[in-house]
Amino acid sequence: MLLISCSGASTGSDESIPDSVLPTTSLPDTTAAKCDRIGSRMITEFVAAFNDGVTDLDPYFASGEDFQWYSDDQRVSIGRPSALYDPVNRDTLIAYLNLKRKTRGSITIRSLKFTSFRPFDQATGYAMELDWDGYSHLGKASVHCGLGQINVWGVGSARP
Repeated sequence: MLLISCSGASTGSDESIPDSVLPTTSLPDTTAAKCDRIGSRMITEFVAAFNDGVTDLDPYFASGEDFQWYSDDQRVSIGRPSALYDPVNRDTLIAYLNLKRKTRGSITIRSLKFTSFRPFDQATGYAMELDWDGYSHLGKASVHCGLGQINVWGVGSARP
């Protein structure tokens, strides 16, 4: 089982990504493979910043029309957006993440798997398994590789 606990400052190079995460595909040196390297790096750098207590997480996420949505198990159980949590409102994302850090603690990436590449918007998709709050969570993410920013972040319900 793959366990990655990210901490420390990023160097911004492929060496900052554990070998077991990058690259996640066996594609030849194509645009998709290059985008996978960017996406894998961005997700692991975000997790490292989150775990290190960085409060300005804005640079890790796309904005405007490039941002799509975020979600977690709270959205599923509540079934409606709150003042803090509105999955398509990018303005609530950072406050939401900072609150989750206080209530759930750090994130460990157990697996990160490249699942798709969309050439029309230069985005890569990932399936993730995370340890967060002492439980395993399945999730997904997408990274806009032209911007080098996360545009989808979804964490599902905890699994025992």
